[in-house]
Amino acid sequence: MARASKSHRSNEENMRTPDGLEPPYSSRVDGHRYVVYCSLRKDNDPYGRTLVLKFLATYAARFFIKKLIRDDEFEWCKWMDRDWMLTTSTGISIRCAGNQLREIMDYVPSPKENEWTDEPLIASINRFRYGRHEAAAANDGLVEHRTEGADGPEENREKLPDAKKRKAKRDPKPDRPAREPKPNVDLSGHVSANDIAKNLGVIGREVRGILRALKLEKPDHGWSWPKKEAAAIEARVKAELKKGKKK
Repeated sequence: MARASKSHRSNEENMRTPDGLEPPYSSRVDGHRYVVYCSLRKDNDPYGRTLVLKFLATYAARFFIKKLIRDDEFEWCKWMDRDWMLTTSTGISIRCAGNQLREIMDYVPSPKENEWTDEPLIASINRFRYGRHEAAAANDGLVEHRTEGADGPEENREKLPDAKKRKAKRDPKPDRPAREPKPNVDLSGHVSANDIAKNLGVIGREVRGILRALKLEKPDHGWSWPKKEAAAIEARVKAELKKGKKK
């Protein structure tokens, strides 16, 4: 069982991890120590991407930033003359409040903290860096990373299976048989099911339901018949309606 110890905040208990580490995240809405703001703008992405994550432990925040930066070159600058921010050679910007980013980057983790990892966090980093499709491929081990060259991010593209090729590998759907064209029938002088319904003072759906219940074969051109045939059918429908009223 994990043991509880007093945290840096008053009136708050902080559960240690099984390894005795400070929890990477806080269960309290206001219990985080760091808020890390990240943005990424690529040439082919007019909108850019943003990612905001909160951490309680310094080692966890450092793990996130190091995994996000990887081997990119970066430089320090000030955001709004207030917060330290770093920008990487691949277009990523990272900042925290005040001097917190410097504090995180200068932090020296313990051996146990160095062993800590978080797979969902890595998945979030991949989605942020590469996009949803490429991140899924990276998690499946399909991405082959190249060493970045002098041109920066253009040389650091991932080889991915072509989506169209993967789609083509699926079993093709069987071809549906072509529908036979309906015969052209001269319906002038025919009486339809709706005409019968109007004569009997009911709705067309009720008449069609009776026709199906009588197991009458539906003509190819729909529920309509020559006048003599329609008169016999109307009589049968009328009889069925009377039976229904008696019930």
